[in-house]
Amino acid sequence: MRQSVMRVSLSVAARRAAVGAALALFVAGCERGEVDPEPAPPPPKAAPVVGPVLLTFGEAGAGELSSATTLDRRRIESLFPGARVQVRTVDGDAPVEMITVRRDDGLALDLLPGATAGLLGRIIGRGGPVVGALGEPLGADWAAAGFAPEDCQPGMEDLSGRVVCHRPGAPQLGYVFETAGFQGPDDVMPSPETLEASARLSAFVWTAPAA
Repeated sequence: MRQSVMRVSLSVAARRAAVGAALALFVAGCERGEVDPEPAPPPPKAAPVVGPVLLTFGEAGAGELSSATTLDRRRIESLFPGARVQVRTVDGDAPVEMITVRRDDGLALDLLPGATAGLLGRIIGRGGPVVGALGEPLGADWAAAGFAPEDCQPGMEDLSGRVVCHRPGAPQLGYVFETAGFQGPDDVMPSPETLEASARLSAFVWTAPAA
């Protein structure tokens, strides 16, 4: 009986010694920096773009936007799920409500009413994956876009200081060019040499046809 008790006591003592030795090794490893670090969390995944990725402007509108589109926040949100859709008031002689669409991939659209109440009348494509009717991207130079001086005129009102060009026979879609360094009056066209040297496509402006 006494021998049995001694064996149990030795067994318990041995286990305690083993645990103590393991703890000592762990502490020593920590001091030497040998303990494996915890794995780093995976990088966050970018939210996928939902809805039309590339928006093409043409005579009928842009993508699914047209003169038949109801200018309503919920309607626009349904066309661009996941985008930030907001309503803003544009001050002026007759203040109007403008709907803006902004998306993580840089898409930037401004939507304005036209002559028909409640319907989309104007689309301005300011940024992101938008192209013209022939695939022209923002940032394209005037010469590469293939316009002639007679296709263009000085911008008016909110497009003052810019040049707006239209393809022959396509009056609804305007190509807006910035002309860096041009110091002339707003109502004067830059010379062809200035357009070829510095004009860059900065926006598309589609206007609904008159009823």
